[in-house]
Amino acid sequence: MEDPEGLHGVVTRKAFLGEIVDYQIKIGDQFMRVQKSRRDKGPEPGENCALHLLRPFWYAENE
Repeated sequence: MEDPEGLHGVVTRKAFLGEIVDYQIKIGDQFMRVQKSRRDKGPEPGENCALHLLRPFWYAENE
């Protein structure tokens, strides 16, 4: 069942990489990497956030 409010986490890192901002988000005991345009407003380290995955995909552990 999908959570309509998304995955809740905390921003642990924010890095500016040219035209994008690279975030590390802690969700439970796991981390997720998120990238956004530097022109879009985003959260600061230490802030709570929610992630909505529009087209999620993942790789098997052995790939």
